[in-house]
Amino acid sequence: MEAVLQLQPRRANLLLHCGAHAVDRVIISAITTPQATATWTPLPHMALIEEVEQALNSNGLSVMNQAHSLTHDGLRYFGLMEIQNGVIHRDYAWVLGLRNSHDKSFPAGIVAGANVFICDNLSFSGEIKIARKHTRFILRDLPFLTQQAIGRLKGKALSLTPLYLETDERILGLVRLLMIGVRVLTLLEFSARQHLHQAGDKLAGIYPGNPKRATERPTTELMLRAFAGLTLTLMTEAQCTRAHVTPLAAVQQRILQLFGFSPDIYLRLSQHFSKPPLNLSEP
Repeated sequence: MEAVLQLQPRRANLLLHCGAHAVDRVIISAITTPQATATWTPLPHMALIEEVEQALNSNGLSVMNQAHSLTHDGLRYFGLMEIQNGVIHRDYAWVLGLRNSHDKSFPAGIVAGANVFICDNLSFSGEIKIARKHTRFILRDLPFLTQQAIGRLKGKALSLTPLYLETDERILGLVRLLMIGVRVLTLLEFSARQHLHQAGDKLAGIYPGNPKRATERPTTELMLRAFAGLTLTLMTEAQCTRAHVTPLAAVQQRILQLFGFSPDIYLRLSQHFSKPPLNLSEP
C-alpha cells in the first residue's frame, strides 16, 4: 500500500497486493473489536482514525484525501491521509499512514512525512514513525502519541512555516532538508531511550521547573532544550582568536552520552579558533 499522489485530481491511493481490500468508513465502523485480556487491549480501527483527525484539526491541518483498507477479515487495518495546512503544493504533499491490528500481528502505528510507504505486506516507513503496543493504557496514551507525530510533522521542532520561497524547487529542497532533520531527531531519541532501557535507568533534569522529575522515554525536543544557555565566547588578542565555551552541566553530559557522543565533541568547539580571523575586505 503505497502513497501515490496524483496532480489533477489528487487522491490518496492504496497499492494492495497481499489480500487487503479498499473499504469506506462505514465498513470500518462496523468491525467488531475483540475483547481485551489482562495483557492485551485491542484498539478499534475507527478510534485510531478519529483520534488522528482530531489531532490534525487541533493543529490547523485538514485531510484533503484519504483511503482505507482491511485484510484478514477485518483484523488488520491500513490507511493513508493526504493533509495540508491551507496551501496546496503542486509537486509534493504531506501524507499520514495508519495501521492497526486485532490479531496481535503489529502495534498501532502512525507514519508521516513527504515520503511515506505502507503496504499490506507489513512494510511501514516514513520520516516520522510512532508505534504503540496494544497494552492496558493504549487508549490513554493514544492522544499524546498522535499529537507527538503530528506536532513533529507540523514543525514544533523543525518549522515548515512560514515559507517565503518563490519556486517549487526551492520549497521542495527545504522540505527535504527539514525531513533529514526530523530523521536525526528520531534517531537521537531512539538512541537515548535504548541506552536508558538497557541500563534500567531514567533521565532527570530535563523538565523545566521540575528538576527531579525523571523519565525513561525522553523526547529529543526536551533533551535539546536542556542545552539552552550555552555560549561560545571569542576573544581576539594580537591577531589570535581564542574561544571559551560554557562548561557542561551533569545532565548535559549525560544526554550526550545517551546520544552516543563523548563530551569532548562539545569541548572541541573551543579548539578551532587559534588562527587569526580572515580579513574579508581583502580582494
